[in-house]
Amino acid sequence: IPFTGEPGLTITLAGPNGTVLTQGTQYSVAYANGTYTVTLLDAVPGGATNPFGTFSGGQATGNNAATADGTYTISAADTAGNSGTVGTFVIDTTPPATPTVVAQTTSDTTPLITGSATVGAGETLRVTVNGVTYTQGDGNLSLNGNTWSLQIPLANALAAATYPVTATVTDAAGNVATDATTSELTIDTGGLVVGPVDITPATDTGANDNLTANGLPAITFTGEPGLTI
Repeated sequence: IPFTGEPGLTITLAGPNGTVLTQGTQYSVAYANGTYTVTLLDAVPGGATNPFGTFSGGQATGNNAATADGTYTISAADTAGNSGTVGTFVIDTTPPATPTVVAQTTSDTTPLITGSATVGAGETLRVTVNGVTYTQGDGNLSLNGNTWSLQIPLANALAAATYPVTATVTDAAGNVATDATTSELTIDTGGLVVGPVDITPATDTGANDNLTANGLPAITFTGEPGLTI
């Protein structure tokens, strides 16, 4: 974090709970040409007595957690005893809630695709299909409560194939949550293809002519998987 200031200032950095971090192990301060640069080093959450972990020689020991989320405060003091707050910055490593996509198979080449998403203030919902990314509010992708709907426009009509539909929610800090599924959309424009009906030999009392005296015949025919019969 860079900021300008007179030379010789004492710079302190406090973590989200107000604990003043240790310079040299948890943060460093550099000064050049009127600019101070504060760099966060090893501020990682640890036990209740030391929420930023333990350190030895500038290295975190027995602690592999990520940097603590929250608001950090930089303060400065000069040799005359004047002091004040330089400013604050926020670390936010928590991703938004994970969105979902509803899988479907359709013959419509401009389908309506749906899913769920919790989109908070400052967060952005996007859905990508066949290399095209749609953003909430662009006239194609909308959000009603926690349900999103994407109407594929005619200009981006889809050929027969199976497509991954990637839904993401991005927050103001740049954290991204992505749906966990893939290959959710199948476009099938080939029409219904089924073979001829045949009575099985065991239940066919006729001469293989689809005519039987058996009141409980078994019927076979060929067809693609997943048909509703």
